[in-house]
Amino acid sequence: MPVCLDDVGGFVKHFRQRTQSQCRLLTMRREMVWVEKEDFCGWVCTECAWKFKPSGVPTGKTIDEMKQEYEGQRDNEFASHLCREHPNAKD
Repeated sequence: MPVCLDDVGGFVKHFRQRTQSQCRLLTMRREMVWVEKEDFCGWVCTECAWKFKPSGVPTGKTIDEMKQEYEGQRDNEFASHLCREHPNAKD
């Protein structure tokens, strides 16, 4: 039997063994991409209106430490955002 994710209220609760006909496949198509527009330059989600807004200037003793902090914050926020909470204007 295939392993499927059970989606409850937008949150993945647990894995379950189910038959193919019972399985509701959750396909994550979203990606984080860099955009440059007149009113915004930065990281966005391809599937919703989420934009990365850094919480402040990265701290660190070196450029590498600052970059790691920035990327870590960006990646964590992207991974944890729910597209349904950031609907596109056309939705």
